[in-house]
Amino acid sequence: MGQPTLLEQALQAERDQRYSDAYRTFLDCLRLPQHDTGDISFHLGWCLEQDKESDKEEVLAHYRRAVDLASGPACRANAMFRMGWILMHERHYPGAEEMFLKAAEYCETVGLRVGVHDHALYWYAVCLESRGCYLEALKWYDSVRRVSAQLDPESRFRQIVCLNQIGAYDNALKVCMTFDQPSPAGFDETRYRQLRQSADVERMMLQTLLATNGTAR
Repeated sequence: MGQPTLLEQALQAERDQRYSDAYRTFLDCLRLPQHDTGDISFHLGWCLEQDKESDKEEVLAHYRRAVDLASGPACRANAMFRMGWILMHERHYPGAEEMFLKAAEYCETVGLRVGVHDHALYWYAVCLESRGCYLEALKWYDSVRRVSAQLDPESRFRQIVCLNQIGAYDNALKVCMTFDQPSPAGFDETRYRQLRQSADVERMMLQTLLATNGTAR
């Protein structure tokens, strides 16, 4: 076997979670014309993102370059999603919403209707909820439930929280009761038990509240 190429070395370092080594090697790859500049830029952003002390603006710049220059649609969609993820954790919710929605719409345009598409819609709804836009968030969580069985339980629980925030306690109780159903096929059972336990706590509080108000079902 021959010596691994520079790109192969960079990818192996990334797989081994040696992100600093990978980042430096990807930088070397960027100087070689045979490599996809956008794809390399995504890897640079990803490796730099793993350093919690990294300059987030620099990470975003790498992902932005990937969005602009990558030849593969999956790379572009992932770069948009990562930009949204970073902005969300920086509590820049309007910017995060823009990128998550852009990622989802781009996925629809190019036919990538699973994975990044569904998660982008979910986190778009989370950002809306974080800004107190509960009615709008409820609509988007409902959209996620229609397209993704794997994100349905998470979306249902977020709907309970949003419904409580707007005082729709009857509807919140109804959603709590859906957790009596089995988990979707392939969904992590441990996580589903956690969600069910949390929904049970919400259900008990809601039943007490509605009984006190004389509106319990």
